[in-house]
Amino acid sequence: MGLYLYLAAATSVQRWFVYQIYGEPWLLRPFCALAGALLLRELRLRLDQDRLLQAMADAGGAQAGSPAFLKSPCLRPLERQLQEMSRQVQQMVEQNMRGERLKVDLITNVSHDLKTPLTSMITYIRLMQKENDLPEKDARYLQVLSEKSLQLKRLTEDLLDAAKITSGNETASPERLDFGEMVRQANGEFAEALEARGLQLVSQLPEGLPDAWMDGQKTWRILSNLYGNVCKYALPGTRVYVDVQARGKGIQLCIKNISQAPLNLPPEELMERFVQGDTSRSSGGNGLGLAIARDLARLQGGKLELEIVGDLFLARLTVPAAAALSGELPG
Repeated sequence: MGLYLYLAAATSVQRWFVYQIYGEPWLLRPFCALAGALLLRELRLRLDQDRLLQAMADAGGAQAGSPAFLKSPCLRPLERQLQEMSRQVQQMVEQNMRGERLKVDLITNVSHDLKTPLTSMITYIRLMQKENDLPEKDARYLQVLSEKSLQLKRLTEDLLDAAKITSGNETASPERLDFGEMVRQANGEFAEALEARGLQLVSQLPEGLPDAWMDGQKTWRILSNLYGNVCKYALPGTRVYVDVQARGKGIQLCIKNISQAPLNLPPEELMERFVQGDTSRSSGGNGLGLAIARDLARLQGGKLELEIVGDLFLARLTVPAAAALSGELPG
């Protein structure tokens, strides 16, 4: 709008001079030259403003890093400030990336170093538990040692998996998978743990479900984390609903249960790492299970969503069906 007003004013001045000194056109040349210079300056300013806005939108970008990308001298101080800001932002990004790499490397190395002694501890504890005529007190101590060592082993495995996913080193080998049968196996695998918590499993698995296109080992890890979450946090004496059905180009698993503790976090935050819904660690969880399940599902083209309605907790896992990817599968 400013450019149009400037052109209109320049044209009006030009016409006024034509009318005032008609017959002497040579007197009009200096004013025309001045109007042209002002118009060129306005155009240059407008172009530089567009470049500045684009560079700011790109957080400094490549243009702001190059010398003298603006033509207007009056904007050079702003250009230098933008270049300095871009340099500082780049340094902060690089420092954060180095810090993340160091954390991932530390977690990976420590997890690897802990696995060997932990395996030995668990093995010797099991051998001691097989001894006959153990005093009741010793047997009780060994049981506590066994539970805590297994808990530490799960934490080590979770940390290692989280580090692999964060670093981008985790890969999947998808194949045709009978997803319904895998859910049936999970129902049987966790039946004893659910019963020990007084939880009644109600499962609906229709016949004729399509095969999934997933990595079997990683899919079992997702199911283990979801069922383990139910065993830890569901209200004893309630029902747990497990439903599987085909949905569009995928297969959807829904697990519903009533939470024992108040769910005082939104679903998105509940899937963040090291976050637990009851804000306590008395249940033996480490806040990594749902985050790992979400990341492993995403790695394979699936999706894990949570929904909270009062104390009702719902986990919805969607995995790709092999039939939907038939054009992309190897012959």
